Amino acid sequence: MSDVIVGVDGSAESATALEWAADAAAQRGSPLRIIYALHMPLVVMPFDRTVPLPPSDDLRDRAEALLKHAQEQAEHHVPGLQVRTELSLRPATPTLLSASEDADLVVVGSRGLGMFGSVFLGSVSTRVAARASCPTVVVREGSSSPNADGPVLVGVDGSVHGAAAMRFALREAKLRDAPVIALTVYSGPEYVVTLHDAKLAQRIDDDARRDATRLVADVLEQAREDDTANVDVEPRAVPGHPPTVLADAGREAALTVVGSRGRGGFRGMLLGSVSLAVLHHATHPVAVVRATDGD
Repeated sequence: MSDVIVGVDGSAESATALEWAADAAAQRGSPLRIIYALHMPLVVMPFDRTVPLPPSDDLRDRAEALLKHAQEQAEHHVPGLQVRTELSLRPATPTLLSASEDADLVVVGSRGLGMFGSVFLGSVSTRVAARASCPTVVVREGSSSPNADGPVLVGVDGSVHGAAAMRFALREAKLRDAPVIALTVYSGPEYVVTLHDAKLAQRIDDDARRDATRLVADVLEQAREDDTANVDVEPRAVPGHPPTVLADAGREAALTVVGSRGRGGFRGMLLGSVSLAVLHHATHPVAVVRATDGD
């Protein structure tokens, strides 16, 4: 049984992420693994490589106390939950990426103690969401729990990452006994066409909507599995700007699911522009799903 991983750092964001992760682990019947990364500065050894400074006893004691408090918080939030803790002496991002390789889910706060208050996303959450081997849920302070009512919203774009997001959304909805809103966004007719030829504009819109609706149906058919065959799915095809449409639709959802990159994403990009925009503007948890070799 794979763990649900959560990274903590003592911030309010990570406290919310911890409770969200505990609920998610309980839903799955999985253990919860709480990780704190105590990364020390690097020093250059004469005629040798750089090495990290060993943590002082005081720093290690503080880290252990933080982990103990996090474990107590998780066990109080979900009595009976199997919880273990891990203290890493590596930076947070590689620690969580390594842990994701055999995990079911990674949960992180949207920003940690090191970020300015005006910045919504921290570098750790962004990098982990982009590169984790399993789905990553980014949780903002005050977010609803996995047990909250509301549909699971998934963005559909025809990419391999979008297809993986659809599969995850169906499985998540099955766990929650919730419906799925499968949303794709298409480009409507140009303003000039609409202004000068209303009938042509309507035909263009009808064709685009029909193609978008067919795309959702095709992706859904490929993503269905035996255990998600009965999940209720509402397909939607909406014209507009993808991040704006997804953010608007997300107000009624308990969770938004996006692929890490869309059809236009370059391989070297950290995150696709749409997924990054959704992470920035969402007021509830967002799951970022990256396609694996098996997808």
